Amino acid sequence: MVALVAPPEQQLALTEPALALARASSDPAARAWEASLLNNIGMVHADAGDWPAALDAFERALAARRRLGAEPDVRVARWMVAWALRHLGRTAEALAEQEALKAELDAIGAADPYVDEELGLLRP
Repeated sequence: MVALVAPPEQQLALTEPALALARASSDPAARAWEASLLNNIGMVHADAGDWPAALDAFERALAARRRLGAEPDVRVARWMVAWALRHLGRTAEALAEQEALKAELDAIGAADPYVDEELGLLRP
């Protein structure tokens, strides 16, 4: 995870080889790193203001999270996609996803201040 503290211009170059290793591994624990690494790549792009690339990485991270099946992590990945959608001006899609997340959280008696914050930004 050295890439997280590396200078921004080096972060992708450090993360992408790790992603390739995770994907090529036969070890399920190593393969499970794919989702986190894709999320990190999304954040590098988001920090640089490259929202189309960030959305692409977050969508790939969501697909990886769904393959792993841990629902709390899937919800976080869905939030990341919706967050990128808002930054791309695709507010109707972002709002629909955040409202779906809120409904799911309410149904299990949980809360997420990040979902609430996004809803506050998205609702008229």
